[in-house]
Amino acid sequence: MTKKSCCFFGKTKLGYQKRDKAFELLYRQIEALIKDGYTEFILSGHGDFDSTARIAVISLRMRFPNIKTIYYHACKYEDNQALLQTIYPPIEDISQHQAIVYRNYAMIDSSDYCIFYVVRNKSGAVNKAIKYAIKNNKPYINLADILSE
Repeated sequence: MTKKSCCFFGKTKLGYQKRDKAFELLYRQIEALIKDGYTEFILSGHGDFDSTARIAVISLRMRFPNIKTIYYHACKYEDNQALLQTIYPPIEDISQHQAIVYRNYAMIDSSDYCIFYVVRNKSGAVNKAIKYAIKNNKPYINLADILSE
């Protein structure tokens, strides 16, 4: 059986009400993906949205113990590798921002589906990630579009 994976992106700060609504949407979306055979959930661990996604995945693990969380970090410091499964671009002499961009691309390349919280028309690594997902025909949902309605 092929493993199916989903990644999450969104560095936007969320207020309490949006975070609660994002959690509810994430929980339902992740539950549907699990029922569709998704077992791996890839997170970066940055910002309110990523924390909300992590909590939703961990909450669902209580009901679905076969699911797995994988953490990708754009960290180039070797001492942090022991903490989590750390993945960073094997490229020396790049900025931290560029390392984050490459990390995001690696997460998308490793995923079958992407869940974003991206306020469009802003610059930054997360907006580059959604453009990369679109360019590479990755199915995705942008919860920021839903929560802004």
